[in-house]
Formats: sequence, structure tokens, C-alpha cells
Amino acid sequence: MTIMNRIVYQISAGICVLVVIALGLSYINPLITENSQPSLVLGPGGPTEIILNAEFPAHPAKMMVYTVVPQNTREDAKKIAKSLGITEELKEMDNSYFTNEGKWTFYYGSVSGAFSYHWFERESGRDPIDMPEYLPKEEDAVIIAEQFLKSKGIWEEGAEYRRTICQHGYTLWGANNTKQLVHQTMDVYFGRVFNGYNVAGDRIVVSIGGNGDVIGLFKVWRTYSPDKEYAIISPEEAYQKLIEDSSKFPVSKDVPVSITRVYPGYATLTPSESMDFLKPVYSFDYEAVQEGTPVTGTVFIPAVPELGEA
Repeated sequence: MTIMNRIVYQISAGICVLVVIALGLSYINPLITENSQPSLVLGPGGPTEIILNAEFPAHPAKMMVYTVVPQNTREDAKKIAKSLGITEELKEMDNSYFTNEGKWTFYYGSVSGAFSYHWFERESGRDPIDMPEYLPKEEDAVIIAEQFLKSKGIWEEGAEYRRTICQHGYTLWGANNTKQLVHQTMDVYFGRVFNGYNVAGDRIVVSIGGNGDVIGLFKVWRTYSPDKEYAIISPEEAYQKLIEDSSKFPVSKDVPVSITRVYPGYATLTPSESMDFLKPVYSFDYEAVQEGTPVTGTVFIPAVPELGEA
């Protein structure tokens, strides 16, 4: 191998490593009292009007706070990789473990135990089989995803089907930049119900391509241990805190936001952030229309203010 060939090879290898890490981080770095009166919020950011179109739910006087059980990092990564059929030795970089030597790329982040597993050639849109006419129906995709997770031993008690989202790839051609669909896959999302409450942030996503092939997986599912019960504020108090800080909504000023559901539960930090405790929150599902595009999402208000925001 010449010096130039070695340089090209080393650069290519470096690019592959960056692709694996970027792929991992792309996943690691995304519903009673009636009151329908709009609440006006003035300020430099966030919506100018928050309209409550939901009932305040019944709520417990106290909720449990949980400690986050640390991961066993490398041993956990090796165990998961083995269950997925990965035989290559895992490399280590920046407190994460990965491999990109086979057709599958695997990334494990030890901060939260989140991992991703991808058939890169398929997810990058290079296979003509990944088109709408070859994809399964939504109900079949859910069955395929659940069976895959169970066959690999990575299904979880409390996993609950939430939705399926199609991922599209387009190309532009011609003088008028005509858009043509060249790639489509399906992401099947499972959320988490823990002791009767939703845990926003913990999730499993299975990517499915043509012929019902599983071509990707992402999972973050922390382990929790009971710590202590705390008194929580009422949903009315949480709503008041929300309208006092409308910047939590990722929409432009002058865009009205409609609250469609309010409920107590839990919310995690992002998979790349360290967590010591799982804390109760109130979740506010919302809808808005910004520049003609429907926007939906959920914002969270801490239910135990004495424990802080994070």
C-alpha cells in the first residue's frame, strides 16, 4: 500500500467513524375541571395567546421520585450488541462504544444506555426496495417491530405503541426543481408507561423498509429505583406557571397555541444528558399553526418545584 493509499484509507476510516457517531447522536441528541377561557401572554418570545381547550385532570396528592440506576457501560454495550447479532469488537471513543465494520452500524452511549443499530445502506436511501409500494401496512409494521424486539430480547414491559411516521427522501431535477420521491421507510414508535404514568423521553423506535425488513433501531430506556414521595402542585398551578413562561413553546410570537390535553407523568432529560432522578411533571399537549404548517408537541412543567427544573 502506497503512502497516498494509506492516507486515503485512514481518511475514509475516520469518515466512517464520524458517520457512526453522528448516526448515534442524531437519535441521542423527539394526553377534572373545565376551563376554556383563553389566557393572554405578552412577551418577546413564544405565543401571544395560549388557549386552554382541555380539562384539568384529577391528580394524586403525592408522586414518587425515582433514582436513576447507573448503566454498566461496556458490559451492557457488549450484551446488547451480541443480542443483535453483532460479532465485531466494539471500539471506544468519548465514553461511547460503536462498530461500523459490518453492514450494520451500532452505537451505545454510556450516559443513558441509549443505543442505535442501523443498516446504513438502507437508511441512506440507496435501495430501490424502500419505496411506498413495498412497505407493509401500519398495523403489520407494528407487529413486525414488536416481534423483532421480542426475538432479540430487548422488548420491555410497559412499552406501548404510539405512532408510525414515514420518512421520505426526495431528489430535485429539471429547470423547475421538480421533486421526486426516491426513498421511503417507516419508523414505529413505542413509548413507556411506568407504574401507570407516561415517561416522556424513554422510547423504542424501530425502522422498517421494503418487504417489511427491519433496517434500524433506537432505544433509550433507563432503569429507575424508588426514592421518596413528594407532594405535587395542582394542574391549575402548573398551568399558571406555563402561561408565565410561554417561551417553552417553539413557535413564533403572535402564533396562538391551543392546549389540548393536560396530565401528570414523568419526563427525562435527553439521552446525551446525565440524570440522577426521574421527577414528576405536568404534560401539556398543544397544537398550533405556523406559516400554514400544523405544529403539535408537548411541554412540561415540574410538579415538584422544590426539586428544581432539571
